[in-house]
Amino acid sequence: MPLISRPDPRDEKRITALKVIPVPVEQLPPDYYALLALMFAFAAVLTKVKMHSWLTFLFCVSSLANQRFSCTDLKNNLAFAALIVLTFVSTHLNIAGQPVMAPIFPWLRK
Repeated sequence: MPLISRPDPRDEKRITALKVIPVPVEQLPPDYYALLALMFAFAAVLTKVKMHSWLTFLFCVSSLANQRFSCTDLKNNLAFAALIVLTFVSTHLNIAGQPVMAPIFPWLRK
């Protein structure tokens, strides 16, 4: 079997720089972590299951960690924070089966 001579891949003449092609924002894949966080937030508020609120927290943090710096949005980050607070308040602060009420509306309590 004859030996085939191939060029050495470590040759410095063959090294080329990586050319990064920017991807437009419209062509980015959808954020599935944000969608899962929203689904678990609705499940946490409706069913009062604590695991759903923890999964909401996990997926919100994962979505924020996977964001590109160029696509960060303060409104999106504040919405995630509000969503996490809402789910934890609705699942963890339910006292004796009474709904959680804001203290600024005392006339709504029975």
